[in-house]
This record gives sequence, structure tokens and C-alpha cells, in this order.
Amino acid sequence: MLSISLRTRLTVTTLITASALVTGCASVSTLQTARTLPSGQVRAYMGGGTYGGSAYSKDAILSEAKVLAEGGIRVGIADNIDAGIRLTLPATAYFDGKYQLLDLGEFAVASGLGIGYTNVSSDDSSVALFDLVVPFYASYDFSRSFALYASPKYMLRLESGTNITSTRSGLIAGTVGLKLGDTWGAMLEGSYLKGIGSITDFSATQANGVLFWSTDALSFLKP
Repeated sequence: MLSISLRTRLTVTTLITASALVTGCASVSTLQTARTLPSGQVRAYMGGGTYGGSAYSKDAILSEAKVLAEGGIRVGIADNIDAGIRLTLPATAYFDGKYQLLDLGEFAVASGLGIGYTNVSSDDSSVALFDLVVPFYASYDFSRSFALYASPKYMLRLESGTNITSTRSGLIAGTVGLKLGDTWGAMLEGSYLKGIGSITDFSATQANGVLFWSTDALSFLKP
């Protein structure tokens, strides 16, 4: 549901820019612990969640709440390295790679780099959002089938489109989550996102739940 409070005349440019801010935040999801997948293992997941965001500028206040569908695949590339791609409907794609920095038995720490893309359009205007994400991960395994994880992130957002001025802004985000299961199971998490250093005051919250299952990438070749 979309609600708009006008402070001055609301231009199409302001509306589409604010709409892009409150809808283009799928990059905030984590859906992984600090531990990388073993080399050759593939993990797929599918689920959804709820999202609520609000953006304020000198021309408008816009807020939105929606239900999201989300799915993706991660692959173990090498020791301590994995990568994945995630799609979030209606219009976001995200790719990331992760390197495990520390393994202290139950406790692990990792970092990585992600790239997200979102496109929002309305009437004769459209906005493309490119997110460069620098995440950190920390997780604690109580057992092979039960882990808690957290992931603070910094996001550099580049915004361009028709009838708007290209802009660059920074955002900070954080996720806390729970992983249940080993080769298959579920992940539940909550995230918060906040704009920094921008003329637009923006914040968002997101809750996600997915089912996951894992397999050897080459298992179909084995007799």
C-alpha cells in the first residue's frame, strides 16, 4: 500500500525517485552465514518476506509496504570462497562473492563484495539503482543444524534515469538471522537499512524467510 503526503507540489521526478528508494532495497538481504560452502557444493533457496520503507525529500514523503518473493543459488568456488546470485521480485538482481577470513571452530568471520541492480518505472520516467555492497559476516554454530549470524553492510548507491539528475548516496544496513538445518532447512532473518549523507531521509526494514537445500555440483555425473 502506497501513501503520499504532499508538502509542496509533488513532481513526477520526486515521486519516481522516492519510489525507487523505498522499493530498491533487496540488496539488504543476507541469507547466508559467515561460513563459505565447500568447494563444488551448490545451495539453492526460495522464499519471501515483507518490506517496509519510507523516504522524505523537500517535495514529498512516501512510504510503502509490500510482500517480496526471493530466490537464489550459491556455489562453493574454492577453499574459503563462494559466490551467489539472488533475484527478488518485482525487479531486483544481486550478485556477491564471499571470503571466509576466520574459523575458530564454532565462530567464523567473513567479508565480501556485492553488486545489486533495481529498475523502477512510472509513466514516462524510470530510475535505475546500482548498489555496490561491502558486507561483513559473523556467525556462531551451536551445532551443524543451528547457527546464528549477523551482517553489517555499507552500500554505495548510484542512481540514474530519465527526467532525473544522477546521484550518488551512501547507506548502512544490518541483518541478524537464524539458520536451521545442515544440507537442507530454513533461514529466518530481519534487516534494517538507513540512508546517510543524502538530502533524502530514507530508512527501511525487511523480514525474510527461505527454505534451502544443498547438493554436490557434480553429483549428477557420479555413477
